[in-house]
This record gives sequence, C-alpha cells and structure tokens, in this order.
Amino acid sequence: MTETSRRAILSSLDPRRMELILYPTEQCNFRCTYCYEDFLLGKMSRETIDGIKRLISHRAPDIKHLNMSWFGGEPLAAKDVVYEIAEHAHQECQAKGVHLTGHLTTNGYFVDVETAARLHSLGQSHYQISLDGLGEDHDKTRKLMSGGGTFARIWSNMLALRDSDVGFHINFRIHLTRENLASIERLAHEMRREFLHDSRFTAYTKTIENLGNDAANDLLIPLHERQASYRRIADAFGIAMNDQTADTEAAPTSPQICYAARPNSLAIRANGVIQKCTVLMSDDTNRIGAIKPDGSMDLDRDKMGYWMRGYDSMDLNELKCPAHSSRAESRKTIPIVPVSAS
Repeated sequence: MTETSRRAILSSLDPRRMELILYPTEQCNFRCTYCYEDFLLGKMSRETIDGIKRLISHRAPDIKHLNMSWFGGEPLAAKDVVYEIAEHAHQECQAKGVHLTGHLTTNGYFVDVETAARLHSLGQSHYQISLDGLGEDHDKTRKLMSGGGTFARIWSNMLALRDSDVGFHINFRIHLTRENLASIERLAHEMRREFLHDSRFTAYTKTIENLGNDAANDLLIPLHERQASYRRIADAFGIAMNDQTADTEAAPTSPQICYAARPNSLAIRANGVIQKCTVLMSDDTNRIGAIKPDGSMDLDRDKMGYWMRGYDSMDLNELKCPAHSSRAESRKTIPIVPVSAS
C-alpha cells in the first residue's frame, strides 16, 4: 500500500468529520421498474427529527465538517423535513464554525429553482439525478406512481436551473441497460449541447444492477458486453476510457472507501433505525442501532466492527464495499467530464 493510500485511509477516520445519511421519507412519487425499495415506511417521525437535531447540536462543538446526504424514497417529497433539519444544522454549524455540506440523491422531479435556491442557502447544493435515456425511453423505466412519464418535468427543471444564477452542482447518473444504449447516445448529444458546457453539471455512467428486484434482470447488460457498451457511451459523451476503467479484472489500486465502511458515517432511517448501507435495507447485519429523541444513540459494537473490518484487514475491496466486496465489476462507473458544446 502506498503512502498516499495510507494517508487517505487515516483521513477517513478523522473524528472531526461527521457524515449523516438521512431519510426524510421512504415513500417515493416514482415507481422505477428496477427499484429495490419496499416503501413500507413513510415520513420521518417527530421523535427521529428531534433526535437528529439534538445529535447535531451535541456533536457540533467537537467537529470541523458536517456532511449531510439526503436519501429515500424521494427526499424532496418531504421538503419540510429536509428544510427543518437543514436549517437547524446550518444555524449550529455557523455558530460553532463547522463547515457544512450537503448532497441529495433525488429523482429530480421536485428540483425547481426555488427549492434549489433555498437548499443552497442552507449549505445543501449537490445533487445526484438519474436518467435512463432520452424522452419516452427514460419514461419506460422511471415512471410516476400513476404510470405517467417523468423525463419532461426533470428536463424542464434542469433547463430552468441552468438559466438561473443559483449555486449548485448536479451530477447526472446515466443508467445503462441492454435496451437503452441507442437512446443514451442521443441523450449524450443533448446533454453536451444543453448542460455539460456549464461547470455546474457533470455526469457518469452506471449499469443497472439487481439490488433486490428480479425485474432488473431483463435490463442487465451481460458482463462480456459491458466494456463495448462503456466505450460506445464514452465516445458519445466525448471522453476517453483510461486503462484502469477498461480493465474489469484489475484490482483496486487506490483507497476507494465506501461511506458504509467509515466509522463516522451513519444512515438514519425515517423510523430512527441506524444503518450503514443504503442498499441492504432489510438485512439484520445492516441494522446497527437506533437514535433516541434526546440525540443519543444505541449502537451495536459487533455490527459496527463488521462494516469497519477493512481498516483491520487493509483489504481495499473490503474498504470499497464492505457489503459485497467481490462485486467490483458490477459497481464500475465511468466519470464523464464537462466538454465543449457540439
């Protein structure tokens, strides 16, 4: 292991940093055909909201950086919860000199200019938004609960944000399936023309996975076809694949440390249950404790140790994905850098 890797690992253990992944609601206005979530929980309880706010107040004097990630469900389907917790965090961080950042994993349906402006004022300005193709091709897999399409609303929101002076960064997650590659190529042309010349927008590709919904199997790109698919889409976006990205068998050479492995990162669900991973939702190993209304937490030390075991083994695969460290190929992504409009 290189000295650079060791320093990166030590930095990820910094107790002056706190990362909270929060589920303001576990309901969603979308019903994506491959989604693995069960939507059994609704809006975050009052007890959980109060517990998170008090946890932030208790920890603020001792930390230098607080990062909040909003997950779901669709987090902006409960904007009032996001605003309440974010406003509290903003006030506490300003008072204690803590650097505050925030990231929302959202379907983009509710990300209008007014919402983005308010969130930016509260230090929450980074977004991940998924697209499955252009127009009706996207709508085949990312549908409203009613079955209606979603692309037109998302695209309209993005155009309005592009034309605004709001501070934000939107990272488009471009899903690749065995059926949508031609549509993704057309999407790439439109994104280069409309967004990727603006430094506030970037994108990356990700193959669809089966994370608990067998309906995803029909969309999976066979392993032996993935590299050709990556190259095809990389060409459409105007980027070059480097050797490490192209080599699906290569062992990781840098410490890509999953949030679930980091001891200072906790995911708090709408009912107050604390987890480490945002995918293995119903796995008992992932249920490591609960937050109380007073902000204190009951944490299972043995389960915490399981998620952090990569720091003991120094196995880069365990640090990269402590849940499924052998799934390196299915988790491979290609970054897409901004390019000139064409």
